[in-house]
Amino acid sequence: MDPRFTENNELCQNIKNWKVMKAIDAMKALGKSVPVDANGNDRCISYQVKGYCFSNCRNKRDHKPIPPGTGADQFYDWCREAYTCEEVAGGNIDS
Repeated sequence: MDPRFTENNELCQNIKNWKVMKAIDAMKALGKSVPVDANGNDRCISYQVKGYCFSNCRNKRDHKPIPPGTGADQFYDWCREAYTCEEVAGGNIDS
């Protein structure tokens, strides 16, 4: 897991407290989709930001760290926007 998701800040508190779908829905409301890997497959948001997921996850092939230089920074930027989105913070999207 990217160590930037374990810091003591607002982003990481939101990651800890929000359901993943809340962040995904916030980004969908902005017209933005889930980040993808180099092959165009959806990233597993839960595994990448929380460090765990379900064994039957449809994106379980992504249950490994994102190597630097292969989209880790873009994924972090997406998460930073998703987990601090005004739509969510303002209560327009359920927890």
